[in-house]
This record gives sequence, structure tokens and C-alpha cells, in this order.
Amino acid sequence: MANLSIKSKLLVMLLSVSLFSTAVIASLNYYATHQALQASEFMHLTSLRTARTAQIEQLLNRLVLETQANSEGVAVDAARAFVDAFRQLETDTLELDPAKEAALRQFYREQILTALAEDSGAKVELNTVYPEPLVARYLQYEYIANNPFPFGEREGMIRAEDGSAYSRAHEKFHARLSELFLGLGYSNVILIDIETGAVVYTARKYISFATSLSDGPYSHGNLADLFRSMQRSPDRGRVEIVDFQRHRARRGIPTAFMGTPLFSDGRPFALLALELPVDEIDRVMTGDRHWARDGLGKTGEVYLVGPDLRMRSNSRSLIETPETFV
Repeated sequence: MANLSIKSKLLVMLLSVSLFSTAVIASLNYYATHQALQASEFMHLTSLRTARTAQIEQLLNRLVLETQANSEGVAVDAARAFVDAFRQLETDTLELDPAKEAALRQFYREQILTALAEDSGAKVELNTVYPEPLVARYLQYEYIANNPFPFGEREGMIRAEDGSAYSRAHEKFHARLSELFLGLGYSNVILIDIETGAVVYTARKYISFATSLSDGPYSHGNLADLFRSMQRSPDRGRVEIVDFQRHRARRGIPTAFMGTPLFSDGRPFALLALELPVDEIDRVMTGDRHWARDGLGKTGEVYLVGPDLRMRSNSRSLIETPETFV
């Protein structure tokens, strides 16, 4: 540098200043572009969140209207038949053959207790889930333990061969209820005696079937909460939704319900409870699994969160790579 002429030194200094200025301008442009992209992406995600919120609200509003519309007709006729037949079984001189009792207990030990222990990570005692009332044990043997269809497909059984009024009602209404409500996308349909809390019918035949939500093994939980709320205020046309909870009768699967009272001769006599369709909620939140189309790239997602900050819809990673969660 010392051997350079004054002119050369000036050129070097000017070049250095120019390069520095260019670097500063480039950095500022990069920062501004980065900020603009971030702002644009934030606006996109906010817009997507708003759209998903509106879609979930529309879904829930649709489910409420469907529930109100279906609180008449076949649901009332079926509930009347099941409540009457269930009460008749309670007053009949019921007998459960010792072999059938043993088969029901074996079913609980081999299938129910094992599944519940896997879910909770702790040993589950038989007396905490085994139904006490004879009518519950009788119907659970006929429609669960002796059901030729496996867990998750028990709705395939049309009637038991016991010749009871209950099984005649089941043969008459089960297919119609299943086709109506399961066909609409609900995960289960349940009918409850609003006076006693007896679960007089379920399409899926989970182990809450024929038990009492008043004092049975499932008298605590969101379905029991829904029953008690409707029992207190059985207003015609009222629909209530209870949030997701782990549902023991479904082997710990998080489940949400909505329900409405059913009326006969102007009096509430039963509760129609429907298990919310998780698949439909997931379809809305995932945009029908078109994440990339919605601008979420390879890992982005929108999911539903409850007031307890727990997810109410499935994660994208769980849907795309379920084997990583095993």
C-alpha cells in the first residue's frame, strides 16, 4: 500500500467503500425480504387458522341440527322399545347360566382387562369394571361375550337367540339406527334411560352397554356428565356437547359426545347420545390431508386444541407415519 500512488490509493479506498456499501445494502435487502416472507407466511397461517375455525364451527352446527332433526321418528320409537324391554328384563326372574357367567368373566379377563392395562400401564382389577346388576351381565353375555363379531365390528350382530322382548326390539331397530347414525358418520349411537341412567342400547356394544351411568363402573366421565346434565334440564330441542376424554369403555380412546333428550307423550324419557365423528374432525383440520396444497410444505399442520392445551385432532405425523408411534 505504501508503494501505491495517491491515485491508486484513492481508487482502492473508493472500491472498499463501494464493496462495503454493496454488502450493507445486500444485507438490508436480505433482511427486508426475509421479514416480508415471514410476514406473508404468518398472514397465510393466520388465514388458514381462521378458515379451519370456521369449518369446525360449521361442522358442529351441522351435527347439532342433525341431532335435533333425528330426535323424532325412529330414534323415539327405538328408545321407547329398548327402555321398556330393558325394564322388563329387570323385573323378570332372570337367570344367567353359570357357564355363561364363567364365559363372561373369562371374556373380561382375556380381552377387557388386558386392553385396559395396556392403555393405563397398570393392572386393572376385575371388580372395577365388571357389571354387578344381573340384567347388565345377562345382556353383556348375549351381545358382547357371545357376539361372533370382534371389537370394533360388534354392530354386525342383529339379535341374540334368547327369545327376549329386548332381542326382538334389537332385531327391529338395530339395523335402522346403525344405518342412520353410523351412516351419517357418527362413531356410535347410544340410548339411555333418562330416569335411571341405564345404557339400554349402543350400536357398537362397548362394555358400557347395559350398565348404569348413575352408579355403575362408568358413572364418572363425560358420557355420565352428559346424562346428568340432560337429566337435570331435559328441554326439548336442547343439544349439548361434552369435550373429549379418555373413554374407558372404548379402551381409553379419547371420545366426545353430543346428546339430546327424547320425548314421548310430552315427557322426556330417554337420552340420545352420539359419539362425535373424529374422522370428520380430522378431515376438516387436515384439509382432507392436502397439506402441501394448503401451503404447509412437508411438515406444517393445523390441529385442534382444547382449553387444557391438549390436541383434539390427530397430528400430521401420526397420520403419515403411524409406525413411529408404536
